[in-house]
Amino acid sequence: MGDVVKGFNVFWCDTCMDKIEYTPETIKAHLKIKHDIADNPSGTRQMLSHMDATDSYYSTYEWRIKGVILRQEVGNKRSRKDGTKW
Repeated sequence: MGDVVKGFNVFWCDTCMDKIEYTPETIKAHLKIKHDIADNPSGTRQMLSHMDATDSYYSTYEWRIKGVILRQEVGNKRSRKDGTKW
């Protein structure tokens, strides 16, 4: 149980610039309501940054979906069993 690690996965809509943090579920609703983009949208994703640390790792992505620009930040703590922990 000590190796269960909870990270984060948040989105921002850079098109709206509303500074609201969205979860993966709520960003889909935002895209549908504000931008008229249907469920299960597809687009392109580009990694903007990645950082590996001894006890965690973080990545930032930019999504482009039908002209809408989203930013996603993902991070996790490393488990004690993680082979990349040094």
